[in-house]
This record gives sequence, C-alpha cells and structure tokens, in this order.
Amino acid sequence: MTWAESSVVDRRPVIAGFGSRDGNQFLVGSYPAMTGPGSGDDDRSRARKLIGKLDRKDRFHPGRHRGLAWRAVVKNKRRESTGSMVSGKTLRLNKIFRQDGRAVVVALDHASGMGPLPGIENPEGAIVKLVQGGVDAIMTTPGVITRFGSKFGRAGVILRVDGGSTVLGSGEGFGKLFGPSLALTLGADAVCSMGFAGAPEEYGHWSYVASLSEECQKLQIPFLVEALPRGEKAKAMTPEDAVAVACRVAAELGADFIKTSYPGSPRGMAKVVRACYVPILVLGGPKMDSDRALLETVAGALEGGAAGVCMGRNLWQHEHPDRIVAAIAEIVHEGSSVDSALKQL
Repeated sequence: MTWAESSVVDRRPVIAGFGSRDGNQFLVGSYPAMTGPGSGDDDRSRARKLIGKLDRKDRFHPGRHRGLAWRAVVKNKRRESTGSMVSGKTLRLNKIFRQDGRAVVVALDHASGMGPLPGIENPEGAIVKLVQGGVDAIMTTPGVITRFGSKFGRAGVILRVDGGSTVLGSGEGFGKLFGPSLALTLGADAVCSMGFAGAPEEYGHWSYVASLSEECQKLQIPFLVEALPRGEKAKAMTPEDAVAVACRVAAELGADFIKTSYPGSPRGMAKVVRACYVPILVLGGPKMDSDRALLETVAGALEGGAAGVCMGRNLWQHEHPDRIVAAIAEIVHEGSSVDSALKQL
C-alpha cells in the first residue's frame, strides 16, 4: 500500500491512509465527512483527480476488499520523487501493517498483571511458534522484549507502557508506567496503553492517555490505544454504541490505531468503524470454545471494516499456535473463507 496524500475525501469512503502536505503528516480515513488540513472545494477536486489516477489493481473492489477502512489507496506522486519526506510514524506503522493495510498482532502482555498463564509460562517457546505462523507484530512488555526480542524475526514490536494492577491486588491503580522514549531504547515500533471509557475517575485515566499521545507525537512513535467501554451507562447501550464511544474518544486523543472488542456482528462492527477514523484491530478476549467460532469472529470483524486483529489467549493458548495464526492470517491477508482457513488446522 502507498499511504495516500490527500486532505479530504468528499464524504465518501474511497481512499484512506497517512498523508502529507507541506511536510506535515495527517490522517485520512474512510469516514463520512472526513476532512483534513485546508479542506475545501479545490481539495475535493484534487482528491477526485488523485482517485482517478489509481491503477486498476489498486481500485477498491467491494467483493475483494471487504471493509472499507484502510483498503483503497492512491499513488503519491510527491512520494515517488527523490526529495519526498516520510514521517517516523509512517515508517514504523509500515512494520506493523502490511501493504494491504491490515495486521495480525499477537498480544503477549498478559503476564504483567496475570502472572504465568498457561501457554506463556515459557515466553520463548510461544514466540517462536507465533512467529512461525506469520504474526505481523507482537505487543508485549519491556521484559519480554529485552529477553526474547531476538526471537521476534521480522515481526513489528509494540510496547505496553501502562499497568500497575495485578490479580493479587484490588484491581485499582491502573496507570502509566513507562514513557514512549523506552520504546525507542528497546527498538519497538509503537506503544500501547489502555483507554477505559466510563471507568471511575476518567479524568485521571484519560490524562495519562493524552500525555502518552503528546509524547508519541513528539517522538513520531505510533500510539495504539486499547479502547474499551466501562460502567453502568455502557451496559445500558448496545455493544456497538458503547464500543464506538470508547474508540472515538481514543481517536480524538490521538490514537493512531485502536484495539477493541468485537461488538458481535459485521453490522455492529461497521457502525464502530464508521464512527472512528483510525484503523481498528479486534481483540479476542478469553479463549473461545472452538476454532470455527474464533475464525468467524475474525471474518465478521473484517466484513464490518476492521483492519485486523490483536489477540492473545486465543493464539498462544491454542494447541497449535502456529497453525491458528496461519489460519487467521489467511483470512486477514488473503480474504479466505472460514472453511478454507480451517484447513490450516
């Protein structure tokens, strides 16, 4: 994928990507009424012209490219010139997302709060299997990166920078533990923090999320927010409405991409995607009862416009972590059916 250069998408979910104007990077997404710096009639005309220059193979195809977000691209003529500028965020995001704009990320940060769960008592063994299966990136902790980073292969690295609550405690006191500068020191490509919408003491929580966002912008490190709805008001809403609120708040505070829960259906997922202008990765949660149920969740999320997955227990607690990753990657990157992907297992 060539990250697009544009400033407006004329209310149509047609092009998406990271763009550049006068050296300034900004985000263009498949979201109604999406605008960028200096938007206006001239920019709308310019965007249409850029779309018209798409190669046939790059054009959006509703059958081939389920999910509008981060699929259609335009060729950036300015990028092709020898003197073009590329931001640090763009370079690092390209290590996480493939050229199709999608990613299969494994979450390997659970032990920082839950201890040695089954499947990750030996992180090295789990990592080797996951990499063999074809994960695009690994989201994990400073300890795992330091001790086992040599086993990551070509996978991108996302550093978890918050926490502070364990299964032995009260569950309170979750907050920022590390700064984005540690990601640079460890060689990580992005950082991740939680984003609880509706949790008690929201101001304190979102304040540290905003602080991380500011630091990431200064250092040009992509920022992943695990955005989840919490509280009684969220419980009274439909799953997709509650998830949409959490995701939109995270995007407004500067998240470059988001990890969140699957709202239960492709239609619900589509509603979340329409409400959020950055790529969304779907989490897995507790280990599911069957491989089919897991793969149907992945397929449904993609149909609704998700840009991939960020899953943990459903991958490294699987009997064959490498095979389940390969099956998910086949759906995410090749557009295979659930029945076809099941043959990997």
